[in-house]
Parts: sequence; C-alpha cells; structure tokens
Amino acid sequence: MKELTSLLIQNGSLSQEFLDLANKEAIVGASNAIPLLLEVLLGSFRPKLGKERQI
Repeated sequence: MKELTSLLIQNGSLSQEFLDLANKEAIVGASNAIPLLLEVLLGSFRPKLGKERQI
C-alpha cells in the first residue's frame, strides 16, 4: 500500500491498481468485524448454565 501511495503522490491520480488494493483492504477489514459481531450477538443469547439455571 505504501508503494502505491507514493506513486499516487507522484502521478497525482488514482490508478486502477490502487483502487483494487483499497477495495480488497476494505473487504478484509469488514470480514474481520464479522466474528466480533457474531460473538456479541450469540453471547447475548447464551443458555444459562450451572447456578444461573437454578431459580
């Protein structure tokens, strides 16, 4: 990404290579958030275990 950014500064325009890499980075970043979101959602609906189960 650093090499592409330096080329961008020199050329003054966005290349297709830079746009492709930026889109890929955005997808990777979003996919990293999915397990966290699942953990939060499933953790709030977890079954009661042990002492929590007794009334």
